[in-house]
Amino acid sequence: MRKRDNQWHNVYGVDIEELEDRAREAYEKYGDIINLPRHVSRRKHMSTYKRAAQFAPFSALTGYEDSINETQRMTMSKPELSEDQKEMIDYRLRQAYFDHEEIEVTYFVKDQKKEGGSLFVISDVIKTYDDINRLLIMNQSKIMIDDIVFVK
Repeated sequence: MRKRDNQWHNVYGVDIEELEDRAREAYEKYGDIINLPRHVSRRKHMSTYKRAAQFAPFSALTGYEDSINETQRMTMSKPELSEDQKEMIDYRLRQAYFDHEEIEVTYFVKDQKKEGGSLFVISDVIKTYDDINRLLIMNQSKIMIDDIVFVK
C-alpha cells in the first residue's frame, strides 16, 4: 500500500517521504505552539458597518466633485428683446396690475457662480408695479422688470 501511495504521489510530483520529513521538522520547531488555543481579544467587536466603513472610498481631492458638477451645470445667456416686445410686456403687466388678475411671468435670473443664468416662471398676482425703479412686486417675489422675457 505504501509503495502504491508513493507511485500515485510521484505522478503529481510530490514525494510522500519528503512531505513527512517536512512535517516532522515543522513539528519539532513549532510543536510547543501548534496546539495552543486561539487568541481572544479583550476589545469589543467592531460592527460590520464600521468595519466596512474602513474600506469605503473617500474623496482625495476635497471639492473636486463639486467643481465637476458646477462645470456641468448649464446656464444660458439672457434673451435680448426688441423694443416692441418690451412695450408689450409693460402693457400686459400694467393691465394685470390694474385688473388684479393672476399673471404668469417668465424672467431671467443671473447665476451667482457662472456667466449666464436661468429662466424661471412664476404665476402670481401683482401687488406693486414700480415703473420708476423698474420693479415688479408680487405676493411671493420681487422681479426686475428688465429681467422679464415673457408674460402670459
